Parts: sequence; structure tokens; C-alpha cells
Amino acid sequence: MSSGWIQVLTSTLSVVGAGGGLGAVATAIVRRRATNAEAADVITDTALVLVEPLKQRIRDLENEVRELQRTVKVALAELGRLRMAMLDPAANLEDLRALADEARGLD
Repeated sequence: MSSGWIQVLTSTLSVVGAGGGLGAVATAIVRRRATNAEAADVITDTALVLVEPLKQRIRDLENEVRELQRTVKVALAELGRLRMAMLDPAANLEDLRALADEARGLD
């Protein structure tokens, strides 16, 4: 080896040896930041993957609630109609039974 290469090699080893502790600290800090950033990315991706199905489930449940509200509204109207028929002074048992059968879908 020429003396130029030996000098470069010696200088490099000196710098690496002297800065080894500092280099190790700097490397640890950079790796930690990278690890924290990677962890944040994983958490974000996981949250997005989990949130979308939950949003869809909420939309489905909201639709179901609207449908049930319509069903309740129809049932309450039918109950009101049957109650009015029962309270009618001209009501007779045969007519009331026919109304009840109609309400149950037994006509």
C-alpha cells in the first residue's frame, strides 16, 4: 500500500474511533425517530382500515333506524284507527273482529 492510502486509512479509523460514541448516539437518535415515524404510520394505517368498516356499519344502522321509525309510525297509526273503531258507539263485535283481522293481515 502506498503511504497516501495508509494515511487516509489511519485518518478514517481515527475519526471513526474518536467519533464512535457520538456516532452511536446520533445513529440511535435517527433510528428512534425513524422507528417513531414508522410506528405512527402503522397506527394511522390501522386506524384507517378499522374506521371504514365502522363508518359503513353506522350507515347501515342509521338506515335500519329510519326503516324502524317508519314501521313504528305505521303501527301507531293503525293502533289509533283500531282504538277509534273500538270507541265508536256504533261499533259491534263483528266489525271490530274484522278490523283486527285486517290489521293482522288475515283478511
